[in-house]
Order: sequence, then structure tokens, then C-alpha cells
Amino acid sequence: MECKPDLILGNYTDANIVASFMAKKFGVTQGTIAHMLEKTKYEDSDLNLKTFENKSHFSCQFTKDLISMNAVDFLITSTYEEIVGRLDV
Repeated sequence: MECKPDLILGNYTDANIVASFMAKKFGVTQGTIAHMLEKTKYEDSDLNLKTFENKSHFSCQFTKDLISMNAVDFLITSTYEEIVGRLDV
């Protein structure tokens, strides 16, 4: 690249982790679009990772989401629950 981007925006887990690495490498602003995280779709999935691991690889998804969401400069989401989980738990 002859010049670096002003902003890198990730969308979904895999793209968000790549955006995190690229934003750090280029020293630019990182944005993340966080759709409904998989753990909020399945009750207690974060407590029962082994139950879902073979099918959905939740531990990898959770790890990538945590890394990118903690590195992000700004986060775009449609609901509060997409960031913090369900309020009734």
C-alpha cells in the first residue's frame, strides 16, 4: 500500500479480528460492527462451551470477539444486549 487508510471497519467475528490486527499495524482508528454475539442466542452457552464447541467453535468466536471488542475505538451495534448480553441473567 502506498498510503494507509484513515479507518478500518470490521463486520462479524472473523472480519473484526482481522480489522483489529490491521488497525494496530497501521496505527489507525478501528470500528467494529457487532451483530448479535452467538452467546446471546443460546442460553448459558458461555457456561456450557463444551456442549456447543464441536458444532459452533464458540470458544474461538468468544476469544476473537473479546480481542476485537477490547481493541476497538468505536463499536456499532443495534442493541445493548449485543455488547453485554441479556439483562435477565
